[in-house]
Amino acid sequence: MVIEPKKKRSANPVTALSNGLEEDLQRQGYGVGTIWKQRRLFNDLLIWLEGKQLAMADLTVAKVDRFMADRRAAGVRKLKTRKALGAILVYLRGLGLVPPAENPVEDGPAGEILERYTRFLAVERGLTAAAILRYVDCLRPFLDRQTRQGNLDLASLTSSDVTSFVVAWCPSVNSGVAKLTVTALRSFCGFLHLEGVLRRSLVPAVPTVTYRHQAGLPKGLEPDEVRRILTSCDTTSDNGVRDLVILTLLVRLGLRRCEVSRLGLDDIDWRAGTICV
Repeated sequence: MVIEPKKKRSANPVTALSNGLEEDLQRQGYGVGTIWKQRRLFNDLLIWLEGKQLAMADLTVAKVDRFMADRRAAGVRKLKTRKALGAILVYLRGLGLVPPAENPVEDGPAGEILERYTRFLAVERGLTAAAILRYVDCLRPFLDRQTRQGNLDLASLTSSDVTSFVVAWCPSVNSGVAKLTVTALRSFCGFLHLEGVLRRSLVPAVPTVTYRHQAGLPKGLEPDEVRRILTSCDTTSDNGVRDLVILTLLVRLGLRRCEVSRLGLDDIDWRAGTICV
């Protein structure tokens, strides 16, 4: 058996700020892997700020949302919501390098509708600020997908738009995010209908996302792997012959192990060449 060496993580740039962030995260009990990811995210943020010709003092909530939207648009699969930057922003605010925490003010094409939706969740549904933030974060990829040439036309939203987004987006995120995204999308579609933006409710168009532990079909063996397993049985011994028979039943007839274990001689019709399971 050949064991491939574990790939080394690329080194994150070492700066006084990144070292300070690492020490701060260590004091809070973060693991080594999480600290490495946070340093990588911090480096990405610094590169983004430099590309946009922005200083850390310009890093408002709106700019954070823009940074995350650009990450999602670039196809980043992890650490792509405002929550991912939480520990980094707390550290930078403690140093006085970024503005204090503020109430989110939405901008861009989705700004107005998200502000109205936020008030709806708080007043009509009684959700906490943290829950509202999670709902809004889950909706951003959907709204980004519906924004075309800087315009967001939710009045023309169709069932196909909703379903295709869930089918395309949810497999790329973990089960928790996928389920919350579906929940938020159903809530948002209901809100749009109540507000008169949609003439009919698109809630039924949101498919159910089901994630089960180790879901999916088992992977089969390659023919060469099967051959090597069968030839490994020692047919000169009783145990080897027994093993070969068991493996042959599993491979050729597709029986389950419990079915093979319950087989007896009376279950075999030698003349007809059949087995009663």
